[in-house]
Amino acid sequence: MNSCERTLSRLPAVAAVVFSLACTQLLAQSEAAQAQLLQSRQLLEQLEGTYGRLDPRLLESLEQLGNRLSELGEYDDANEVLDQAIQITRISEGLFTRSQLPLQFSKIDNLVDARDWRRANRLMEYVVSLLNRRENIVDEGFIQASLRLADLHLRGVVEDGTVRQSTHIKYAARLTERALNLAVSAWGPYDLRLPAIIYKRVVQLHLQARAVEVGGSIGIGLRAFSSTGPGLARPRSDVLLEYYFNGLSRLGQIRNIYSNQETLNPEAIAFADVYIGDWQVLFSNQDGAERSYLSAYNGFRTANIDLQAINQFFHSPKLLPAISFHSNWEEANASSNIDAGEEVNTQDVVNLSVIPWSANFSHVSSPFEFDTTTPRHAGFREMAEYSLILASLEKVYRWHRGRYITSISTAQELRPVRARSLDPEAQFELEARIKSIRFRPKLVGGVAQAVSAKLFYDTFQ
Repeated sequence: MNSCERTLSRLPAVAAVVFSLACTQLLAQSEAAQAQLLQSRQLLEQLEGTYGRLDPRLLESLEQLGNRLSELGEYDDANEVLDQAIQITRISEGLFTRSQLPLQFSKIDNLVDARDWRRANRLMEYVVSLLNRRENIVDEGFIQASLRLADLHLRGVVEDGTVRQSTHIKYAARLTERALNLAVSAWGPYDLRLPAIIYKRVVQLHLQARAVEVGGSIGIGLRAFSSTGPGLARPRSDVLLEYYFNGLSRLGQIRNIYSNQETLNPEAIAFADVYIGDWQVLFSNQDGAERSYLSAYNGFRTANIDLQAINQFFHSPKLLPAISFHSNWEEANASSNIDAGEEVNTQDVVNLSVIPWSANFSHVSSPFEFDTTTPRHAGFREMAEYSLILASLEKVYRWHRGRYITSISTAQELRPVRARSLDPEAQFELEARIKSIRFRPKLVGGVAQAVSAKLFYDTFQ
């Protein structure tokens, strides 16, 4: 009896039918993937027989075979194939050529998915050494490679050992700062490619702030005066204040870029104000959030965007911080799946969904996109359902982790609708996590409004 059959025997009739269909589909996909894998192996063997094992004409087939092995979770075999491709690249183009970077990143991805962080960390250090070489030209590819490496370090924050978590988040910050500084030097201070990089750093600053708030080894690591060993740590309030002003300055830099173009784009400036308002919410600055959201509304009206369209876009609260950065109205609407012809019902109970990044970052979402089709991240989710009120930007005072805190745009009147059975202590902790989540409030005419909502919270972590 295979795993699907064992699971089916324990399920109710309706669930068994659904699960059976899912198993059948997965089995068909697996058989198709195995057939494609066999085809890729045969093609590679033919090419090796014709040209030899170290001919550059093998590279495309090697990458294809490596990708298919990775998709099937055969990471060691995939890395052996990638090693051959890297060797060919080094022989044909040079030992330290940047063209090997995509192959090295694929290899790191495989090691991370296999949870072999020891080897992944060593390989990431080697990639840094490649990026640090003086002959590198600072172009789009170089900047994106640095940012991709920063994202890999962010994965390490939640997936690598506890001892290295603060190291990973510091490396991610360092790589992003360096990429940003080099991009400014190469492209100029008002280049329109800069805001996306700056905003990535803003999201990282928020993650650092949340880590400091939560405490533990990662929080202490970020507050420490020295990274060489145990010692004194800076006060939590001082570090949080530093992150707040740093992020506010970065967002102001984005707004300044859009304000210094030859042809002004009021849409882009208005979106910058939206993100500034979000930042104020994250740090519980009620007055600053109100001013920024109202400024954004006025900016959208200046850009001749219809009043109803603006209110429709801001009808549903959004989990903060927003991971994607937008400066264009159509692009932002498309990413939000908003139907421009749909009428807004002010009496609607909005649905909110939160998939936390990890147990330690339970009130923020992942700062980058995962491929949920891979074996590492696929699977069924366990969602708890709560009803709640988001009371615009009113200040909420409560005790959390032994501290009296102030927050705005967080859940109030939280009531479970559907949730797994937990002991009272675990239930209290889960609800405290949910109350720590910040949302961009519903906005009407640029003014925050109270809203009733249903929250679906992923308790898989």
